[in-house]
Amino acid sequence: MYKKILIAGASIGVLLVMVFGIAMVDQASSTTNDTNNQTAQEEAISKARLYESDELCAQVITPAIHTETGAELAFPSSCLAPGWEATE
Repeated sequence: MYKKILIAGASIGVLLVMVFGIAMVDQASSTTNDTNNQTAQEEAISKARLYESDELCAQVITPAIHTETGAELAFPSSCLAPGWEATE
């Protein structure tokens, strides 16, 4: 009987390790994805701030979102950098 209880306890312990181990891996993966997305957003914003259009642009604040990263930025004119769409 003692062996059966020990085996059952070990099985539950293995199951708990598997469940919590998977949860910890998922959380770490999510944190990595969040960090990568934040880095991509910061890079998109940096590039947008350096962008200079050859067109004549209205000097009006234009809120926009980056189509790939979801970064948001208010442009000082109606001309947007490539990859950005105006929002309202």
